[in-house]
Formats: sequence, structure tokens, C-alpha cells
Amino acid sequence: MGNSRQKSFFYFLASLLSASIILIGWRFNFLFDDAFISFRITENIRQFGKPNLFPHQDVYTSTSLLYPFLNLIPEWVFGADWIEKIQLWNGCLMALSMIICLYRAGKTTGNFQPWHQVITLLLLLPWFLDFRNLIYGNSGLETAWYMVLLSLCILPGKMEWLAPWLIFIRPEGWLAGWAVLFDSILKKNFRQSKRIIFQLVLSLGFWALAGWGLYGTAIPQSLLAKANHLIDRPNEIAKGFSYLLFSGHSIPLALFLIYCYQFPKSWKSDSLTLIWAGLYLFFFSILAAWWPWYLPPLFVAFWYLSAKASLTLCQKYLSKENSGLQSALIAAGLAIIGIWQIKAELPKIREASEAFEIRKIASQNLCQFLNLNIFTSKEILLEPLGINAWFGRELKLLDYPGLANPKMAGFIKKLAWKVPHRLTDYRTDSAILNKFKPDVLVLWPEEIKAFQKIRGFEIQYKRIKILPYYPKEKRMDSVSIFQKNQVLN
Repeated sequence: MGNSRQKSFFYFLASLLSASIILIGWRFNFLFDDAFISFRITENIRQFGKPNLFPHQDVYTSTSLLYPFLNLIPEWVFGADWIEKIQLWNGCLMALSMIICLYRAGKTTGNFQPWHQVITLLLLLPWFLDFRNLIYGNSGLETAWYMVLLSLCILPGKMEWLAPWLIFIRPEGWLAGWAVLFDSILKKNFRQSKRIIFQLVLSLGFWALAGWGLYGTAIPQSLLAKANHLIDRPNEIAKGFSYLLFSGHSIPLALFLIYCYQFPKSWKSDSLTLIWAGLYLFFFSILAAWWPWYLPPLFVAFWYLSAKASLTLCQKYLSKENSGLQSALIAAGLAIIGIWQIKAELPKIREASEAFEIRKIASQNLCQFLNLNIFTSKEILLEPLGINAWFGRELKLLDYPGLANPKMAGFIKKLAWKVPHRLTDYRTDSAILNKFKPDVLVLWPEEIKAFQKIRGFEIQYKRIKILPYYPKEKRMDSVSIFQKNQVLN
């Protein structure tokens, strides 16, 4: 009966946590531009039965093969305005990943003692409500799904078989399968090793076949488009590890280190989680590059490890005789620290949400102008594809660096130099103009400076409109539209 009551109290805490995550997601709406690529693909699946960004182009635009199909679930639940409510759906998924981490920690340690659960939740609450977690995780991309599935297959349990199949959520999701393989070899469980090797080959094969069947290629276009990007590798390495050391994470991580010192053999039970975290950090720091939405999945591993550390240390040091008073004092201290940390995060969340609403309206105005004043047959060169592809669905967009255009990505790949993420290198810009000869250019202020270095640019193109975009950031305070030596139609 006692254990049942403890579990009931855990579910009560879980419901409070879920309500706070969902409420913040509903109150502070935020979506990355790239999310609109998946949204448009989902809408095209529903309307035309084709998983394409543009119905007439079979291009593997979404990095996640499965996510545009998964979005059919919230589309069915919420109806026509599902995109306005996607924050609620992804907020539920994020909350679920947090609850799974806390539950697995409790089950692994056998500790669902109420005060210990309160202490652990208060310890992790600033991390759960961290700006980077709530905004980057609940941003309309596949991140929230990824976090739930990671919490199921890289934490102790019986769902390791699922790990190789995470490649369908994101290509690097395959790393979870490799983590299970290395863990089984470390533990000399060679029977499991053979089974995981088979699943790794099988999952990769099915993923590649699915890509070929839908798009005629096994590799997502976004990976090909970024293949020749200029990457500051020391900076990426620094980012990967510094991301774990934000202020809201310091106490849980310090507690985890104390736990490792107190229980040096704990790596045996935590090895799968630690191996995955190491592979993930290595992949994005050394082989790829960190984008904001890659960050929250890394948190999943350390939420579990910190929660387990907290529950284990509570069992050891909070004696039964006076544990109530000790626990209450620790909980009160963590609550004070947590309130101070969360209070600093909420303005950042609010600012990000307000910035998104401003940029969304600005993108809508931009595409409305283009739709009204530019022939849809004319090719428009621009860098931010996602939200403009949503509002400008009838426009012929030539995106840089080629997220939806294999010809652009192929051309950039052949250049003798590395290219920046935006159109800020005049050599690259000149090469693109000579190759594709776009009719219209949509440029940020910093991109205009690069294009103006090209000989004859101001003769070849003329600016026809300047629209306000996001005045709080100089780099994108306005957007300019240039047309190729002709007047508006």
C-alpha cells in the first residue's frame, strides 16, 4: 500500500510538471523557420498524397523521414488550425520525456519516497524550464518526438530494440543503435550484440529504401545542402560541452559527479546512457555542427543521470529518523534557487515568442508582396526557405543553400571553397548569379553588402522594395527585394 501511495504521489508531481510545460508552450508560441518545411509537407500529404514541399517536385526536403507523417496525428486531433496548436502537442511530448526520465530513475533506484521525489523534481525544474529546452525543444520540429523515443531506448528498460529505428526520426538517431551495440559488447552480451548488428543493418536498409521509394535518393536534401558549409570546428567543440554547463544545469551536474565519486561502479548500470551521450556529443562537435534544436535531446540523458544521482544520494544521506526536516530544508533551498533561475529564464522565453510573432507577420507580408507583384514563373533567390515556402506556396523559390533544390546544393558542393550559412560571401553570390541567373533576390542587409561587391550588380539588379522584418536585430531588421533590370509587372 505504501509503494502504491508513493507511486500516486509521483504521478501527482508528474501531472503538475506536465501542466507547467504545456501551459508555457501554449502561452509562448515559438516555431523555427525550418518547422514550416515539415508543416507544408504534411499539408501536401493530406491534400495531394505526396510528401513533398512543392507537389510538383519529388525532393527529400525534410531531414526527418517520418516527422511529416507524424504531424498527421495533431492535424487529425486539432483540425484545420493544427499548426496554431502544435505547441500543445509537442509540449505534451516534451513533458512525457521528462516524466519517463524521472520514472526510470525512480524505478532503477527503487526510490519513490515522496520527499526524495520532491527534491529531485525541484533539482531538475530549472533545467526542465530552461529557455533553451522549452524554446528549442518545442519549436515545431521533430525534437519533441526524438526526446520521447530517446527516453524509451537509451535509459535502462526493455526497449533497446527500438534504438536503431530512431534513424527514421533523424539520421543521427541511428547513433542510439550504436550505443546499444557498444554497451552490449562492453557487458559481453554478445547475443544482444549480434541482434543489434542485424537491426542496425535492417533499419539502415529500410530507411534508405524508403527514401529511394519516395524521392529517388537515400540521403535527405538538407544534408547534401550543408555538405560544403564553412564550419568553425573549435567553436563547435566548445559549444557541445558548454551547452551542458548553463546555470540551470550546474547543481544537477555537480550532484551527478558526487554520485559518480560515491558510487564508482555506477557506470555499469549507466553505461548505455553515457555511451549515447558521448556519441551524440562527438557527432555534432567533431563531425557535424550544432544547431539549436539538436540541443534538447542531449538533455534527456543527463536528466535521467541527475535524477538517479539525486534519488540515490537521498537514500544514503537522508536518514529515516529526521529525514522529514532535512528533506524539507533541502527542498526549500532548491525551491529558492529554482525560483531565482526560472525567473531569469521566463523573459527569454517571452522575448523569443514575441520575436517569432513579429517575424511571422513580416514573412507573411513579404510573400504577399511577392505574390501580388512578381510573376509566379520568375525564380526568386533567398536564404530563409521554411516560413516563406509556407506563405509563398505558389512562388518559384531558389533557396540557398539548396534545402529544396538539388541543383543549387550540387553546384555549391563543387565550389573550391567552403560557403557560409547565408549569402554573405561575394564569391559564392557571384557564382550563383552566373549559374542560375535568378529573376528576383530577397536579401538581408548583410547579404546586400556582399552582393554590392560583385562587379555590375547594381546595373544588373535594382531594388524595388524594402520591407521591415525584425527591428530588434540589426542583421535582419529589414529585407530588400531586388529585380533583374525590369520594372514591376
